[in-house]
Parts: sequence; C-alpha cells; structure tokens
Amino acid sequence: MTMRMKSLGLRAALMVALAFSTTGCLAAAAAAGAGAAIGYSERGAKSDVGAPVATVVANSRAVLRVMGFTLGSGSEGNNTTVVGTRGDMRVTVDIESEDNGASSEVYVFAREGNLDWDRDLSRDILGRIMARR
Repeated sequence: MTMRMKSLGLRAALMVALAFSTTGCLAAAAAAGAGAAIGYSERGAKSDVGAPVATVVANSRAVLRVMGFTLGSGSEGNNTTVVGTRGDMRVTVDIESEDNGASSEVYVFAREGNLDWDRDLSRDILGRIMARR
C-alpha cells in the first residue's frame, strides 16, 4: 500500500467518524431540548405546548387510551380537563388556552389511591402528549 492510499484511507475514516459524532451530538441536543420543555410542578408536570386546546385534548385522550387508562368525564372549553383512571391510578390533564388560542399550558397530575403524587409518571404522560403531532 502506498503512502497516498494510506492517507486517503485515514481521511475517509476521519470523515466517517466526524459524521457519526456530529449526528450523535445533534440527536443528543434535540433530546435535551425536548426534555427541557417539561418542568415539574408541586404535584406533577407542566409545559407550554404550541397547539390549540382542541389538539392537546385529542392528544391527551389518545395517549391515555394507549397507556390503558379509561377516560372519564372532563370539562370542555378554553380551560379543559381530561381524566383517566387505571385501577387505583388517576390521571388529570388540565389544559388552559394561551396566546389567543394558538398555544396551551398543560398540567398533568398522576396519583395512585391516596398516596403521593407520581411526578415521574406525570412527566412521562406529558412528554407523550407533546410528542404526538
């Protein structure tokens, strides 16, 4: 193998390594950005969602159904509540209209029986709601 062939091989290997490392960094940055949008509240999780109330309600119902929750009654309008139950677990999704209806502030509360609030489950559910497009 000539010196020139070795040099070309080394360059190709470096380019491939750079491409993979850049892709990994971009994916990690995107995941970090998405996760940073969800915050904990005293009893659950909350976030601003760039979608109108009707869209967030539909996404909330779909997520709770997929997770095995039975949908209960909730209020409708600019401030809407979606309720789901599964055994002793009760999840409440409160959705408030913001920016003249262009976006929504969403609070998710999960509680099993009379135990403490499950903030991790609340965050998981809110993340799933936000991921639906």
